[in-house]
Amino acid sequence: MYQIDIKNAFLYGDLNETVYIEQPPGYVAQGKRQCMVCKLQKAIYGLKQSLRAWFDKFSRIIGEFGFSRCQVDHLVFVQTTGSVMIILAVYVDDILITGSDVVGIEEAKTYLQKHFITKDLGRPRYFLGIEIAHSKHGVSLSQRNMLVISFKKQVYSALNR
Repeated sequence: MYQIDIKNAFLYGDLNETVYIEQPPGYVAQGKRQCMVCKLQKAIYGLKQSLRAWFDKFSRIIGEFGFSRCQVDHLVFVQTTGSVMIILAVYVDDILITGSDVVGIEEAKTYLQKHFITKDLGRPRYFLGIEIAHSKHGVSLSQRNMLVISFKKQVYSALNR
């Protein structure tokens, strides 16, 4: 299991509608009026459409590489070639990659690097509050830390009543 971060993910999204924004402060051309608007060519951070635009772009790109969206969880993509299965789990711009073949995993990582600026974070220890432990026997997942935090909150709440 490996983790990849997509840098500036929202900036990859293509807008499906026309969006105008006020010109940002400090970008006033000399001799021009102060109040101008800009037509966006791409999605930007802070725009409500940006997450959807990014995810649509990611889905299209990864689909071109043979991944299909899982019917049960639309944030999971699966590629099956013969007996080899590669799985991508997406949370905004963080991606977990796992599978039955190390070469297939590396090919998927390389493909993502061709289309996006990525940072390979290696083998994750934590992802979305889940502790991930790698061993020669496989991978184990635990939410022990979440239980400890929840227990501490309950104790603190009970003591402050």
